Amino acid sequence: MRITRVSWLLVLAGAVAFGGGIVGLARVLPSDDRAGETASYGRGAGTAAPRVEAPTPAATAALGDPPASRVEASALPVKALDFRPLDVTMRDRFGNPPKRDATPDELAAIARAHDVILDDLRWQPDGAALNPEQIAAMKAANPRLRVLRYLSALTNNDGPIFNVAPDDGVHGSWFLRDGSGDFVRAYSEIAPWDRMPSYVLDPSSIDVRNDIAGWARQFGKLGYDGVVLDGATACAPAPGSMCAASTLLSSPLDKTTNRPYTDAEWLADTAGLLRSIRHSAPNTQIFVSAGGDQTPLLGYVDGLVILSQ
Repeated sequence: MRITRVSWLLVLAGAVAFGGGIVGLARVLPSDDRAGETASYGRGAGTAAPRVEAPTPAATAALGDPPASRVEASALPVKALDFRPLDVTMRDRFGNPPKRDATPDELAAIARAHDVILDDLRWQPDGAALNPEQIAAMKAANPRLRVLRYLSALTNNDGPIFNVAPDDGVHGSWFLRDGSGDFVRAYSEIAPWDRMPSYVLDPSSIDVRNDIAGWARQFGKLGYDGVVLDGATACAPAPGSMCAASTLLSSPLDKTTNRPYTDAEWLADTAGLLRSIRHSAPNTQIFVSAGGDQTPLLGYVDGLVILSQ
């Protein structure tokens, strides 16, 4: 067992005072419950949801966004516990060492040592997911424990939206293009599990919203307290952006204007995605990864989490 520090956690004042660490574990397999959970928002290939402009600061405050003076960022040390296979020669279907199930004693020790853990499966399509019985046992060991689940809102290859690509002949409308007509890549690295690039999802797409919201709903049914929505940003993460913590390799085009996204347009579409998740999974807490200026999103989420490799 290898323990490595990976990140820090921030929470909003007035929210549950989470302490302890975030633990990287495994993946939940797909379920039929993913699809169609946000039926009231419609569904259709290539269809973008009607844009609702993001609220002004005054309107956002009315939605529950605490004023800036009440937002406290309390940094807490976060650790990842890396569970490698007992048999070091094991390989998953892509030739990588798969994650293995933690034993009940290991999970109880994790629960007693941390008040917040993140079940994180970035780049890990194969692995042993926490099941409802394991989550319940961990909460019995530590009644303060909150178990969150990683959920990428930006890319197709980080999880749990695996095996979806812009060139697969089915999901091209889920992705954004740049001014050259190419699909926008999130970063230059390729995923180690399939050696494929990570492309950028369209936050205005009804299909993308339904899929991500369905995952959040399914995770809540499995016992998770919330999701960490990585990649949801308050401004367009285009190259040269001054407000985004990290930027894409090229500037994405807004499909409604066929011009590069403005920050206001990106915020409106991201807010629509968050509203879809809240509608589909009203009892699931939503956290977004911090970095850059995420203040405009605070009215839609329960807190901020800083993630790092």
